Amino acid sequence: LVLRRSSGAMADPGILVKYYAHAGYFRHIQTVCNEALKKRSNDQTLLFWRAFGMLKEGSVNEAIREYEAVASRGDLQLALPVKLALLHAHKASKVVDNEEVMRLEQEIDMEDSNAPDRARLMAAQVLWHLGEVAQAKEQVARLLQLQSHSVPGLALRGWLELHEAEDELTSGFGDEHLSAAELSFGQALEASAPRKDLDALMGRARVHQLNRQFRDALDHLNQVVVSYPWFLPALLEKCNVLIAMGDWDQAMETVERVLSEEPHNAEALRVQVLHLLSQEGRYTVAISRIQELIDVLNRYEPQNGPLYFRMARSIARLSGRNPGVLQQTLKLVERACKLAPASCAVAAELGYQQMLSGDVHAANATLKQASMLETGSEDVVLHQTRCMVLLGEVEDAEQQLEFVSATAVTRTPEMALCGALIARQRGSTSTAILLLDEALELHMPTIRGMGYSDDFFVRLKPDLVLDIAREYLKQCGSEAEDASSAAVSALYVPLDTLMRHVPGLLDGHMLVAQARFLNGDLDAASRACSYCTKMDPSFVAASLLQAQILARQEKFSHANGVLEQALAHNFAVRESPLFALIKAKVHQTQGELQEAAAVLSAAMQLPGVAAAARPARGRSVNAAEAELTDHDRCSIFLQLAEIWLELDQRKEAKKLVQEAIIEFAGGPQEGRVMIASAQLQLKGGNVEKALQMLSSIPNDSPHYHTARKELASLYLNYRGDRHKYAQCHRDLARANPTAASFVMLGEAYMHISEPQDAIAAFEKALAKSPGDSSLASRIGKVLVATHEFVKAIEYYSTAVQKDPSQTRLRHELAELYVLLKKYDQAEVELTSLLSQLVAADRDLGEAMQQVLSLRLLARVHRGRGQGEAALGELMKARAAQNNVLARMRAEVPDLLIEQRQLAADICAEIAAHHEAAHDPALTVDFYQEALKNSEGHERSTIALARLHVSRGERDAADALCAALVRVDPSSHAASMLLAELMLQKSEWEAAVHHFDAQLDKKPSDFRAIAKLLQVLRCAGRLQEAEGYLTRAERSSSKAACEAGFHYCRGVLERFLNNPRAALKELNLARRDAEWGPAAIRNMIEIYLNPENETNWDELVLDEATEPSQAVLASERLLRELPPSPRQQVLECYTLMCYKTKSHLEKAASMLLELLNTEREYIPALVCLSQCYLMLKQAPKARNHLKRIAKMPYVAELADDFERGWLMLTDVYIVSGKYDLAEELCRRCLASNKSCAKAWEFLGVVKEKEMSYKDAASHYEKAWSYESELSAAVGYKLSFNYLKAKKYVEAIDVCHMVLNQYPDYPKIRNDVLEKAREALRP
Repeated sequence: LVLRRSSGAMADPGILVKYYAHAGYFRHIQTVCNEALKKRSNDQTLLFWRAFGMLKEGSVNEAIREYEAVASRGDLQLALPVKLALLHAHKASKVVDNEEVMRLEQEIDMEDSNAPDRARLMAAQVLWHLGEVAQAKEQVARLLQLQSHSVPGLALRGWLELHEAEDELTSGFGDEHLSAAELSFGQALEASAPRKDLDALMGRARVHQLNRQFRDALDHLNQVVVSYPWFLPALLEKCNVLIAMGDWDQAMETVERVLSEEPHNAEALRVQVLHLLSQEGRYTVAISRIQELIDVLNRYEPQNGPLYFRMARSIARLSGRNPGVLQQTLKLVERACKLAPASCAVAAELGYQQMLSGDVHAANATLKQASMLETGSEDVVLHQTRCMVLLGEVEDAEQQLEFVSATAVTRTPEMALCGALIARQRGSTSTAILLLDEALELHMPTIRGMGYSDDFFVRLKPDLVLDIAREYLKQCGSEAEDASSAAVSALYVPLDTLMRHVPGLLDGHMLVAQARFLNGDLDAASRACSYCTKMDPSFVAASLLQAQILARQEKFSHANGVLEQALAHNFAVRESPLFALIKAKVHQTQGELQEAAAVLSAAMQLPGVAAAARPARGRSVNAAEAELTDHDRCSIFLQLAEIWLELDQRKEAKKLVQEAIIEFAGGPQEGRVMIASAQLQLKGGNVEKALQMLSSIPNDSPHYHTARKELASLYLNYRGDRHKYAQCHRDLARANPTAASFVMLGEAYMHISEPQDAIAAFEKALAKSPGDSSLASRIGKVLVATHEFVKAIEYYSTAVQKDPSQTRLRHELAELYVLLKKYDQAEVELTSLLSQLVAADRDLGEAMQQVLSLRLLARVHRGRGQGEAALGELMKARAAQNNVLARMRAEVPDLLIEQRQLAADICAEIAAHHEAAHDPALTVDFYQEALKNSEGHERSTIALARLHVSRGERDAADALCAALVRVDPSSHAASMLLAELMLQKSEWEAAVHHFDAQLDKKPSDFRAIAKLLQVLRCAGRLQEAEGYLTRAERSSSKAACEAGFHYCRGVLERFLNNPRAALKELNLARRDAEWGPAAIRNMIEIYLNPENETNWDELVLDEATEPSQAVLASERLLRELPPSPRQQVLECYTLMCYKTKSHLEKAASMLLELLNTEREYIPALVCLSQCYLMLKQAPKARNHLKRIAKMPYVAELADDFERGWLMLTDVYIVSGKYDLAEELCRRCLASNKSCAKAWEFLGVVKEKEMSYKDAASHYEKAWSYESELSAAVGYKLSFNYLKAKKYVEAIDVCHMVLNQYPDYPKIRNDVLEKAREALRP
């Protein structure tokens, strides 16, 4: 180290000395003084502080000689501090010179009364750094009595108060000292103005940091960095503040800045190591950095035992028991032991780290030596107890724990954990869990709100939390059905807290994964495993659990890939029984039963599988044995038996089950073997035997819960006995009357449709856990599900009145009001809830609740038709959700995907509002923002693709749909839109093939069938449609009763020109929530225009006429449709069917009003054109129809475009513009080959041109696509056959028409008789 110049300013050695003395860098003090003495060789103050560095480093004799040399100079300013230092040095000597000590004490008393100010200041500094804070405060107080504005004195008083505050803050006190320190530093800064004192600025920053006022602390530290650029410790303190704020990125930038100027800065290297271990889990890089740190300490602080000790402790706590990291920390602590051989704390730390590294015997020996250094040391005794448990010396461990518990002043979490370890060895599960609960209750309050400091990770005790979690998991079993939900849930808070502070601790993520797995949250468990394997590909446990999860999710090929990847990184994994268990499961599910049997048979030969490995007394359990639990062993037995059974090797299977019964008799797996035996009996068809075996499992068995659930399932599924099913769940609740048991009972009642009994069960659960809002919520939801809306409102209102802080219940009450369209009450409840959430100091859950409430309030405004107000609330929800995402990235990254989906939903709703307001720019912006939040957001992708389609940008729409299908291959909406794009491109074959593939997977996908019917109609292949409906009907016994089936059948009948049958089928789908609106629209269109008429030239308007039954039916159906532009258009068509001038004018007025807001709405334009034609205003109609003809085609409105084009065709034919009419007909046929009207108009054109053969050919098509049911088309066809001299064909058509319509004399007179006459010779 050297004193550096920066910006022309020389470093102040006095300031650096004070900092290093406070930080405990004693060789650094000597180095700074030596560098300064090169220029000021006779500076007695520097000589004094150099001697102080020697004294603190342990070189007592050298320090005494230095101090005596300084004292001999007779400097009055140093007399008092020198004698104080000498007194401490003599007392610290191996052989104390009592006479010299007495002489120095007498001289100090004499000097103290007349010491000058500078001497008192230095005396106070020395006393502070020697640990005599009370004496130091006395000296400062006497100094300030004489010089009340002394800046160094005020600053030092602040530091002394701060020292006492830091000591007391750990026990919840210290506020008084902290206030006094802030006052002193403030006075020092005021007195040192305009150039603020560095020491006071640093002290003030430290006060702000302890008060968690991090921004203020940074402001003061930045002032130091700017005003005193040579003072690197300010950057290190800034780094600590940034870490306390959770901003590790900026902290690392600051560390890099320090290392760029001082590459061997030990503190900066230490922070780098802590970052690599705690935040990134990069053990390999961390090991190399620790080696650098050790080299730096060996070079620059070789005799500083406390520093080695401090460095080793914090790093070891973050090691995650990584052998490489612990190997380095053991070097540090062993060096500390050599420098401080009499320190019990250092020896205890060495033993603890040896225990972490798995060397239990060495740890036990070290701890025995430590116990000789300090009798009754609590840490030593507790570590020894842990060693005894690991060595199997349970009785000795129990006696040791009783001793320390009796002598300890307070109960510690380590005591409770040791008790739990012993209880587990004794087989007392309930006692073990109670002690683990106690350990968490003792430890968690100490770390909540704990500020960052040098020993932060030591006080956090990550390994203690992990040990508690491991013990919980051992009590829970290895499968979700064996796990106690209460025990698993107890892990979430401590592990989440730990992971928030130490996200790089891979063992913590692994335990989170195991807890999530046991609780059935497979996706979260898989994400945690993926994180572990990403950070460390050789992490075998994470790979095996991830493979197990994937196998449970039936993703067997993926599971096999994970196993192969684990094998590639660590070949020894194949010797793991768990690896064999999962590998065999993969083989089994792929039908490779022989391979599965071979893998498990080999696993049975591994040590500790067929027979449990029981270590002798005094021998520790190795890692391989520790990995293999009784549950895993039992799983290997049972899975192999199942495979033998599938291979029809019943003898082998029975033999193996018998071996399992013997091996696990009397143990916790005995019940599981019995359950598996019952399942094997069931597979053999022996239901009665299975029921007997499951019923025989006693209620004190750890597998009683699983057995009863299996028994309930058998009664319901094989016997159909709902009473026995419920009785099994009642037995569970009686045996274990916890909130979770009553919740399960309630869910069972709901499963058999007994809501009243379910509510009673949920209420019992709520009585067991009064503060659980999820239970109250479940009761409310049951009431809503049973349509007991009044009771639900009363229940929610009562619950909210009892506890207004139940934000979840208040939100659900508001949701119920919205469901019932009671918007005023909903708004009142939501406004109150939001004001409560805004006023509170919100945690993350409340912030998420605020987003949901804002979104619901937007629904309220939308329900009232207040679009702008709804948009305002959605924008607030978007901003609030962005804040939630920012917090979630730091606090709970596991839930980020779900919340990003919610953010996408909000953006999509905002985009939909702008789309309705015809603002395409903002619409696209918000849909794209939604896709940034969630790449596969279906609603936004489809909406954006439709926008591209409306603009004619089909390639962009194709790309979006393809991207969505990649993310979500099961996306029905993307599949439908792809089909629509194919329709627009007239790619009929591709579209039909697309739907064929989809319907092969799910024949009764009626949404796909409905779209396929349109494709087949457009492709002119309607004759194939019946086959798809028949296949759907045969796919399921219920398919023919579904509303979707009736809708598709009705649409097909309409396409086949069979309006009566269509109406009958559509009427059966009319009441359905999904299919009803579309069915009603089709019914109205059929009632209003069953013949698809387009020629209104010959219409005679009556002033007064009674509406037909069809019109009245349409009016009734209209009332069932929700308000929409399409509904308004249908209402206008209904008015037009009255065929009176007043009704037509009213319809025209309504359509014009609609077009003012929806300017390009094709259905309204088509309807208005028809209205004008009926009013004999053909020019107006023609103008609108020409406008439609120029618009880009949209597949969604295919029928409306077709109707408009045909109407214009009719107008052109009447006007004699046959070429334009024929062009429009061709356009219709390009989009719909089955358009009978287009073929008919082509026939009319050819007939007008006297090309009767061509006309007959077109009429043939029209007649075919009308299913030979249209009398008008039949007449035209027969007439043109007659003109083309095809008399026989003409007669055949006439007979077909007359068979259907006997009262149609025109065809008989005009065609039939003439054709017959022409045939006569």
